[in-house]
Amino acid sequence: RDESSYPAVPANVIGASPSILRSQVIIVDKGTRDGVTEGMPVASFDGVVGRILVAGDRSSEVLLITDPVSAVDAYIHRTRARGIVKGTGTGCEMDYIEKKSDVSEGDKVISSGKDGFFPKGVVIGTVTSIGSKGSFINAEISPHVHLNSLEEVLIIQKPVNSLVLNE
Repeated sequence: RDESSYPAVPANVIGASPSILRSQVIIVDKGTRDGVTEGMPVASFDGVVGRILVAGDRSSEVLLITDPVSAVDAYIHRTRARGIVKGTGTGCEMDYIEKKSDVSEGDKVISSGKDGFFPKGVVIGTVTSIGSKGSFINAEISPHVHLNSLEEVLIIQKPVNSLVLNE
């Protein structure tokens, strides 16, 4: 199926999580009555926002891509080098990039669609710096979406893969 053909539910951001423990969560005005379920990907017209953490009847919590428990399988657009984008609390980093991969500052990072959650081809961010972590390259990523000023999002009604791999 063409990843861009999934229906989406537009939603308004109506708040942020009041909990210090969940500072990387926003609240949107759509819930299970609107067809929203836990795990659904959330994007804006600019790119990846996160995924539905809790779907309530009339509202839902969205775990932002910058949260440390967030992870999206991704690739470098220019070279197709693959890795996992994880939240750092303030931004993102892409880990598990093979050492031989060609990665440069300014490269765009795109969702691969291989994690069972996010559709392929959605912009995540831009590489801002490159480092080494064990036998892999890692890259700091500046998210493409300005998460602290979001007003509207799209909840992508993509069937969520029930297989979740733990590291």
